[in-house]
Parts: sequence; C-alpha cells; structure tokens
Amino acid sequence: MDNEKSICHMDKDLFMIIKSHLNNYYIEILTIIESLNKNLITENNIIDFINKDANLRKQYMAVFDYEIEIIKQNAPHIVESWEFYNKFKENKQ
Repeated sequence: MDNEKSICHMDKDLFMIIKSHLNNYYIEILTIIESLNKNLITENNIIDFINKDANLRKQYMAVFDYEIEIIKQNAPHIVESWEFYNKFKENKQ
C-alpha cells in the first residue's frame, strides 16, 4: 500500500515537471512567433519597396507586362483577380 502511494506521488511530481516544461516550451514558441510576425516582410512591403525606385518599378512592369500578355488577351478576368499585381500596377509614383 505504501509503495502504491509513493508511485502515485511520484507520478504527480513527474506530471508537474512535464507540465512545467511544456508550459515553458509553449511560452518560448509564442515569443518566437511574435518575433517572426514583427519582422515579417509582406507583399505590401515589397510593393512599396519597388514603387520607391522608378527604374526598378519600370523594370518589373516591363517583365510583368511581357509575362502575362497572353493571359491578359485570353483571360483578362484572371489578371483582374490578382490582388497584389493590380495594387502594384495602380500604385504609380
């Protein structure tokens, strides 16, 4: 009987240790995710970066226009559905 009590007590202690380690792990993961989100480069950041340089913008527009010419001719609705391409195209400086 005493042996069973000591095993149950050890199991509780082990459970608490595991719980503590998992909680610390969880907190660390949240810290990493927060840091990643803070430093995340978004599509809007890229569009803004390209639009700040007129030559770079002109180069990208030339490439985009060349690459999607056939799509524009045959399925313009597809190009119209491209949110970030259209935002880039509208954002003239």
